Amino acid sequence: MKKLPIIWSALALLLLFTGQSLASTPQIGRMRVAIWPEFDDPGALVIYDGRFIDDSSFPIETTFLVPKGAVISDACSLSPKGQHFCQLFTQRNAGDMDEVLLKLPYPNFYLSFHIKPFKGDNPLRRFNYVIKTSHPVSKLEVDIQRPLRAENFTINPETHEKEELKGFEHYRYLIKDGEAGMVIPFDISYRKDDSRPSVSIKYSPMKGAKTWGETDYAKINDVARELACPCECPLVLEDCNMSCGLDWKDQIGEMLRAGKTKDEIIKAFIAKYGNECKITPIMRIQGKFFQYTRRFDTMDWALLWGGVAVSAGSLFLGIYMVVRRFLKKRTTAGVDG
Repeated sequence: MKKLPIIWSALALLLLFTGQSLASTPQIGRMRVAIWPEFDDPGALVIYDGRFIDDSSFPIETTFLVPKGAVISDACSLSPKGQHFCQLFTQRNAGDMDEVLLKLPYPNFYLSFHIKPFKGDNPLRRFNYVIKTSHPVSKLEVDIQRPLRAENFTINPETHEKEELKGFEHYRYLIKDGEAGMVIPFDISYRKDDSRPSVSIKYSPMKGAKTWGETDYAKINDVARELACPCECPLVLEDCNMSCGLDWKDQIGEMLRAGKTKDEIIKAFIAKYGNECKITPIMRIQGKFFQYTRRFDTMDWALLWGGVAVSAGSLFLGIYMVVRRFLKKRTTAGVDG
């Protein structure tokens, strides 16, 4: 019988350490996985980028799971100014996949690599790509791009979310509240009669306007702070350095170089993206902590001034009650005297 307390104590300690281990697993808020077959080489380009939720835990050392034999192009952490800080990494065998171990000084991460899923010159292309998460993910977005000149392009599972962007067809998927170790397979097939990639320049996040000079950076962010981040993170566009935010900043930079003014760029974004660009009090209540910049809807104004009125009324009532109680005490003291 004396052994029971020892056993229960051991179980309690085991549960405690297990709970601490689970609690210490960094959680990703938003993560995008881009799978682009035959984009810049005869294989496939894959990009993992996103942002961890808890800023206070950084810098950290963490891992990501990639297909066996993947050739890493970039393993980066993104600074608040949008600069890519490429990190040293270790790629090692982890069973049916490879594990990429790297240190991240900032919560934004960017990992790009190439795989070779095709063998020979068969025009019928088919491969299975498996995403395996190494962290809990609140919002996982998958973007599969159809190669140029590809026919009979199919993906299993199918999706109805399809978009044309910069001359490419993109197929979108969204998975919410995913756990660490979640496995998501995609079976991709198509016919392509040549082995030429869609673009002739090797892809790298350091090409283009992803990292700007101080002058360009200041001009771009002067516009960016007037726009809402296009994803669901609680950031102004100025502070968003995930793929969506960087793409919008690139567009701003291109418009500035074309001679457009700040107002013209903002109007162009609103015309193109609609209410996704518009900052409102409702969005602030829902977690977007950014500035008020443009006109509000009637409901937004009603909520704003309603809140001001309630606050002012509560303050007045509080002062009135305090003054009334004070005067009542003085009157009572005078009568007693």
